[in-house]
Amino acid sequence: MKKLSLVLAGIMFLLTVNVMAQGRGGNPEERMKKQVDHLKVMLELSDEQFASIKDIMSNSQVEMKTLQEDAQKEREAKNTDMKVIRTAEQEDIKLLLSADQKVKFEEMLKMREEQMNGREGRGKGKPKHKK
Repeated sequence: MKKLSLVLAGIMFLLTVNVMAQGRGGNPEERMKKQVDHLKVMLELSDEQFASIKDIMSNSQVEMKTLQEDAQKEREAKNTDMKVIRTAEQEDIKLLLSADQKVKFEEMLKMREEQMNGREGRGKGKPKHKK
């Protein structure tokens, strides 16, 4: 009976973790759609800009997936290559934007970077450095 309880508790834990992971954005296609839709609203994109940005992001997504599946590359090299892909994607998007949209886009990127920097080190047992 004790074993059955432990097995059931383990299954519930795994299901909870799986549901939580899915709640963070689902699959890459869903995340990309959410990102493009968010950009459309925040930057007030035209239909033409929306379609072009969607294509740019889709192409980047394919590149990222190919990179992730490359078993020959070390993790650090993959991370570096992913940064290059993201930077190129952002630069391509900027080419499509008006001056006002570029300012908003830059602000969005800055906010996202600050959020990501705030997450670094979490759960890795690294102490915060105090000056």
